[in-house]
Amino acid sequence: MSGSAGEQEGGYTIKVAQTTEEVQACYDIRVEVFVVEQGYQLEDEIDEYDSQSLQFLLTIPTPSPTSTDTSSLLPQLAQSEHSTTAVPVGTVRYTPSIGKISRLAVLKSSRGKRYSVGLMRAAEEYVRKHRGRVEDSKKEHVGDDLSAAGEVESSTKVDRDRLYLHAQIYVVPYYLKLGYGPEGDVFDECGEPHQKMVKYLY
Repeated sequence: MSGSAGEQEGGYTIKVAQTTEEVQACYDIRVEVFVVEQGYQLEDEIDEYDSQSLQFLLTIPTPSPTSTDTSSLLPQLAQSEHSTTAVPVGTVRYTPSIGKISRLAVLKSSRGKRYSVGLMRAAEEYVRKHRGRVEDSKKEHVGDDLSAAGEVESSTKVDRDRLYLHAQIYVVPYYLKLGYGPEGDVFDECGEPHQKMVKYLY
C-alpha cells in the first residue's frame, strides 16, 4: 500500500471520507473499538475536533450476496457475475489545524493484517503531499454538510514539518516502529495513561 488516499493495493482501499455515509462509517468504527470494546465514554469519542478533521477510511472488498432471482433469462450469465462491496474496517483522523493524528482504529475482526500501518502511512503521505495548503484540506475533501461548523482558519500556523499523537501506553512500541518518538512525560487522558509522540516528516 503506497498510502495515497484513494489508491488500492494489497486487497484494501484507503480514501479521505467525503460523503456523510463515509464519515459516519469512520465514526461507527471508532465507537465500536473505543467505546464498545475499550470502554471509553461515548461523549468523549466524537469531539469538537471532528468538524475540523479529515477522516481516512479503509475498506476491504467483500463478495456481495448472490442473487436468488430465478426469473433471469440468462441464468448462466447471472451466475458468472461476481460483484464486491467495499466494507469499512479501519479509520484514522488527521486535524490540520494542530497537526495531530488521532483515533486510529481497526475492527477486531480485521486486525493482524497491517491495516493500521496502511492508515498511518496514508495520513502521513497526505500531509507531505499537501504541505503548505493543509489549511484548505478540510473544505476540499469533506462534504459541505459536515464542514460548515468547523472550517480550519487559513491563518492558523502549525509546525508542518511534524505530526504528533497521543498514544495509549501499551501501543507506544508500535508507534516507535513507525518512526514516532516520545516527547514529555506520561499524562492522563480520558482516565488512561498516554504518551505524546512526534514524527518529523522532512
